[in-house]
Amino acid sequence: MVWVRYSGFMRSGAHSRIAFGIFLCFGAGMAMLAATLLLLPGTFLDKLWVLNPTAQRQLTAVGNRAGLLFVLLSFILAVAAIGWFKSRPWGWRLAVIILIVHLAGDVGNILLGRLMQGVLGVIVAGVLLIYLLRPTTRAQFVSMG
Repeated sequence: MVWVRYSGFMRSGAHSRIAFGIFLCFGAGMAMLAATLLLLPGTFLDKLWVLNPTAQRQLTAVGNRAGLLFVLLSFILAVAAIGWFKSRPWGWRLAVIILIVHLAGDVGNILLGRLMQGVLGVIVAGVLLIYLLRPTTRAQFVSMG
């Protein structure tokens, strides 16, 4: 915790910043889990597909490419989390880009008729994007020289 305090992380709004950083880490972990399920089928982890059999059917049809894309997504989210927790401007920018892409996907869900999924996603991504774009949030990501 000493490292975090000296990096300027423990300024006002620290709880929301920590929560968003955990959100990025959670996303990285879930993306890596999805990658593992897709790239290494037949393990004990396959039981997790019961949570979303539609995703299993759709993603396994794509093959290893989907798994590799989830590895890439996990890496991007992990890098964003590192930049976020270190209060780097590029970490903030990467988080904003991730949410904009997420928001675009949610709008796509709405256009494809998945109304509930899309609307809920737009609301969540929109609220998080508003949080990131607040001047007080952005000001905490200053150039470290």
